[in-house]
Amino acid sequence: MEPARSCRVAGNPAAMVELGRLYQSGDPEWHNEARAIHWYCRTAALGNSKALFTLGMMYAGQGVARDYAMAVRWYRQAAAVGNSEAMFEIALAYQHGNGVAKDKATAMQWYRRTAALENCGAMNNLGYSYLRGKGVPQNYALAMKWRRRAAVLGIFMR
Repeated sequence: MEPARSCRVAGNPAAMVELGRLYQSGDPEWHNEARAIHWYCRTAALGNSKALFTLGMMYAGQGVARDYAMAVRWYRQAAAVGNSEAMFEIALAYQHGNGVAKDKATAMQWYRRTAALENCGAMNNLGYSYLRGKGVPQNYALAMKWRRRAAVLGIFMR
């Protein structure tokens, strides 16, 4: 028996995402990537940022054949509805050239936008970029500002 019937979850984005999660990483008896994608896509069609982001992560190599361009496509949609995790992944994509042309200036724009939403990873990477002069002019004061903010919010510097 299916863990939840369509009639009970259709129109309920939280339930639809949870059903996708169950199929993606749940009990081996229920593990089914195709069904996970089906439920995430249905929820994504409703503009659910968690589903949009999760589809991006799946295409980045967590569940289906890796396709960075497709992952970035989903991340952009999640970012458009305010998902800071997706914005961070877009910054990483531009930094490393995964699914988009490598472009450090664009990566820094995404890091700044994401850091403004208090995303610790973006703050940390932005601070590191200023520390090393990667994609931005080297600036120790800005490096410390962003690394400290990241540390306060949960990233522990080494």
